[in-house]
Amino acid sequence: MRLFHYLDFRLHFSECNMDKYGGKKYYTMDLKKLKFYLVDDSNEFLIAMKLYLEQELGVKIIGVAKDGSEALNDPEIFSADFILMDIIMKNIDGIRATNQLSQHGIESKIIAITNSREYYNKQDLIKIGFKGCISKNLVFKELNIALDDIIKGKHYFSSNIVIS
Repeated sequence: MRLFHYLDFRLHFSECNMDKYGGKKYYTMDLKKLKFYLVDDSNEFLIAMKLYLEQELGVKIIGVAKDGSEALNDPEIFSADFILMDIIMKNIDGIRATNQLSQHGIESKIIAITNSREYYNKQDLIKIGFKGCISKNLVFKELNIALDDIIKGKHYFSSNIVIS
């Protein structure tokens, strides 16, 4: 995908700070204290996500990995509050990486980020260790809502992802 597609989030940012009903977002936790770890094989997406998270949400990025294997070999991942994990990647994909992180007792909240049009079973994703799943083309619009729900102990799944 083009970098422009991901950097288009600024046009939607005013909508991102609104909840589903058009009201302002009030988080139960100060986002500026949160540490994020990004795992994605798209350089363009990583650049755009870092810009969005650091400049718009004010969170700290503590690590970036290009695939699940690289993420699993970085001990810094275990100190993240949130991990944004692409599902489809070479070497070790996001499903296998999340499963392995969960088996090692990771306490980070992992959100799947995907362009995939594959069918996902919601309960399977939760059982593996995901707290939610967001479509890449909606991530800049829905991430605030997802973070708020997950911080409150809920799960979040984009409506345009085929999930049962």
